[in-house]
Amino acid sequence: VDGLTLKERFRDLSKQGQVFSLDKSISILRDVLSGVSFAHDKKIIHRDLSPSNILLTSTGIPKISDFGIARVIESANTAEPTSAHGCTGNPHYMSPEQHRGEQADSLFDLFMIGIIGYLLLTSKHPFAHISGLFDIIELITDENYVPETPKPPSSLGTSQQRLFREYAAVIMRLLNRERAGRFISARTAIEALEAV
Repeated sequence: VDGLTLKERFRDLSKQGQVFSLDKSISILRDVLSGVSFAHDKKIIHRDLSPSNILLTSTGIPKISDFGIARVIESANTAEPTSAHGCTGNPHYMSPEQHRGEQADSLFDLFMIGIIGYLLLTSKHPFAHISGLFDIIELITDENYVPETPKPPSSLGTSQQRLFREYAAVIMRLLNRERAGRFISARTAIEALEAV
């Protein structure tokens, strides 16, 4: 793919004191969910989604890469064994159950997409504590820690702030600690975005 990774694009924008626009953020999020939905329909779970594994074409279209630790499963919502300790992929993007070594399923991927969506809206990792006194992994695995719901920038107009809050609610559902609290599939998350 001729372009940068999403991580590189985040870094470039950050150096310039900029962020993705709301429309671009949601477009990227929707496209990533669509790609993951396609993989899930083929019974493949990625297990390592992060900004480093999302490539942006020269026209800004995201492409999911690095299926090196992906698993083929019986159905998109069927659990499969992970590694001996369940720890595969980038630990800063793993779901709490992935850190606990539980069985892999499609909801692992949805949690990771929630982190990416949060980054798209805020340019901040949802589990990076503002004080800097806590490690990201520590907060992902802390059952009592809940990331702050993103707040719309004051620079957005009233209607854009409303949209931001509704998109943030979708992202926070993707980030739910409990599998049962997340969307049941990438497709249902896309439908929630499109309903905004």
